[in-house]
Amino acid sequence: MATLRTLSLSKQLSTTWCRRKYAFLCSTCYKTKTTSADNNKKRWPTQKSSVSIARRSLNKISNHYPANNTVKWADKPEEGNGYFKELDQDALKKVLMQFSSDVEVRKLCVDHHIAYGIYRAIHRSFSAMCLEEKVSADLHILLAYLTEGGGDIDVASLFPHFLEFAHEMYPHLGRIDELKSITDLSFPAKWYPDARKKTRNIVIHTGPTNSGKTHQAMKKFLDAESAIYCCPLRMLAIEVCNTSNEQDVPCDLRTGELITFADENNKPGSHMVCTVEMAILDNHYDIAVIDEIQLIRDIDRGWAWTRAFLGLNADEIHLCGEESAVPLIQNLAKLTGDNVEVKEYERLTPLTILNEAVESWDNILPGDCIICFSKESIFKVSSELNKLGIKTAVIYGNLPPATKIAMAEKFNDPLNPCKVLIATDAVGMGVNLNIRRIVFHQLRKKVSIKNGETAYDNISTSIAKHISGRAGRFNTVFPDGEVTTFAKQDLHLLHKIVKAKVPPIKSAGLKPTTEQMELFSYQLPNASLQELLNTFEEMAKHDETNFFMCELHHMKVLAGMIDDIGLPMRDRFHYSTAPIDIEDEMQCEMFIECAKKHYNDEPISLPWLTNLLGWPLEIPKRYSDLRDLESIFSCLDNYLWFSKYYPDIYQGENTVRGIQKELEIWIENGLVRFLKQLDSTKKTKIQKKILQKSPAHVKELPDDSDRTKPELEETDESEESEDELDDKAGITGMITFLKKGGISEKHLKKLSKKLNIDIDSTAAMYGTSPTQIGKHPRKNNVSEKQFMKNVMKLLKNKNPR
Repeated sequence: MATLRTLSLSKQLSTTWCRRKYAFLCSTCYKTKTTSADNNKKRWPTQKSSVSIARRSLNKISNHYPANNTVKWADKPEEGNGYFKELDQDALKKVLMQFSSDVEVRKLCVDHHIAYGIYRAIHRSFSAMCLEEKVSADLHILLAYLTEGGGDIDVASLFPHFLEFAHEMYPHLGRIDELKSITDLSFPAKWYPDARKKTRNIVIHTGPTNSGKTHQAMKKFLDAESAIYCCPLRMLAIEVCNTSNEQDVPCDLRTGELITFADENNKPGSHMVCTVEMAILDNHYDIAVIDEIQLIRDIDRGWAWTRAFLGLNADEIHLCGEESAVPLIQNLAKLTGDNVEVKEYERLTPLTILNEAVESWDNILPGDCIICFSKESIFKVSSELNKLGIKTAVIYGNLPPATKIAMAEKFNDPLNPCKVLIATDAVGMGVNLNIRRIVFHQLRKKVSIKNGETAYDNISTSIAKHISGRAGRFNTVFPDGEVTTFAKQDLHLLHKIVKAKVPPIKSAGLKPTTEQMELFSYQLPNASLQELLNTFEEMAKHDETNFFMCELHHMKVLAGMIDDIGLPMRDRFHYSTAPIDIEDEMQCEMFIECAKKHYNDEPISLPWLTNLLGWPLEIPKRYSDLRDLESIFSCLDNYLWFSKYYPDIYQGENTVRGIQKELEIWIENGLVRFLKQLDSTKKTKIQKKILQKSPAHVKELPDDSDRTKPELEETDESEESEDELDDKAGITGMITFLKKGGISEKHLKKLSKKLNIDIDSTAAMYGTSPTQIGKHPRKNNVSEKQFMKNVMKLLKNKNPR
């Protein structure tokens, strides 16, 4: 598997391994919508605008729902009776051409939902059958009469035979009424009868980041007798659950991969925190909280927020998010018959969009968070900062939740020398971080368009405001927030994006349910799930004023992987909704192999799983090893996700969690090691300076040594080891870096005394004098008194090593 790591998906498809594993992606199996767009431009000449949109859209279905190849042609009739003599081919071609252009035939096609694109394909096959004379006896008689000039019979008399052939070629044409009924999504509010039995009170908490809106909703959650809290991210769900339990409100946790109970007997409690997709709609709650409600517009996940809002059986629902969601929620509340109250909040602390870019890594300050939009950029920036002796913490999507939390705690810890965070835009909806300044490394990111296609575009105003708002948090070390860019040329664009108004959200996402897909499959028993999804998407009818169909590309790709395995439709649908990264070959291989085991009704044992993943593993030494461990951790997450649906097949959940805990340690250590490797040269210089200040700890090297690295003698317990000296160097480095951010000499000495560090030695170690430390142009803009007060407050109960 490792041999394909560096290949793009398109290149992987050309390899033998991927042709075997991913044959579904070949152009012959997974069709695009190119011809669909062309067909859309060509409709029946007699077709008028009054024809319904649903009927016209059937024009596209032929590109997704392939013709039935089992259409049987009759044997060529034998000559004997006068009518069974061989037909005149030229006359027959003329009849078929007249049939294709006949006005009455066109009208009949429209009436029977045969759009122009489908008609052309059917007519080609029908004509070939007629020309080869592999037709039934009655059709042969009719064709013979028409070719011989039967003037009293019109060519439209062929239509019943044509229609029968069309239904064999495209089975869905014979079930249009049933299919249209199933794909009618016009009234999604009626899907949840329990929620419609009551008039719910909807409270919208709207305002910028750090305005206290989520805090107000959280208070309602904690004070309620029964409540549910729906989060967009697993990391945030864990934080909210921990906060609830710390405040003596027992709280259960439910994510796609993890279900925990506050009760020691594993009985469901009165409070639950979950990722929004995992919200339980059958239970009654006094209070429900849906966080980041603006994600209801998301092209991939918006359906989950729509489902939660329409379906939660709660007396009072608190929505937290952008002001842009208010008009849509008010419109949806009219459909559900609920009351709506809007509460607006102002930011609690100042946020300043700076007029100066960073431009140089030398100008990075303590408390900075550098936003990158790719993992490659994260490590590139980290390398640049480590060259300057600035320690960094990193957070990106593929890291396990525990590792992300550990990195956040490392950044927040005042005693840790790591005072710069490099992260993706995930920090816009994550744990609380003590960020003073947000620095956008770039303002362009990869965005999804449709059908899995991506492009690079400027970040939206919504994303920019969410990320910017993470700078400066009420009652923390850095209450005042600042935002800027690294590149000077991006500064004007940042001001333009952040100051723009977020446009109102016009519609909420929808997705077919498992039950709808099952009913759909009953009507088309020979269709694959991938074909069903394509057809459903084309035929779906919904209230376009308030809703839109979410992108189903991810589901289609996963469905294509397992369609030929033979699982029941319900199981295939569940599998296609799994959180598999379709560009990760390891996850895709596990997905396919697990589906095969499931089909054969074989329990997926732990030895089989660990053997598939190459267990036992080694602590990563290179970035490629770290990436492999991240993929394996995601595979185990997927295993746990499946175990929630199929506990009899996916066994050994507790053991898998134990493996994950070990993996989390390895990944965290591997990440730290990789970051240290970026700074190996700088670290060696610092260690040499430390050793130079402690000559008693250095012994003479042998004469044959190249003297590139001094060796340490064994020291007494009272003496400091090399690791302790390195830790000491880290703490002193923190002081120096904090000094760079604007701490005065007086307060610096106070802090160095508190930590028992000699600031003069620290300055010498870094090759600078005490008076040179901290001479930074931003010094005058920092409230030294308040800054030192906050630092001392955080250090109050800390004991440095």
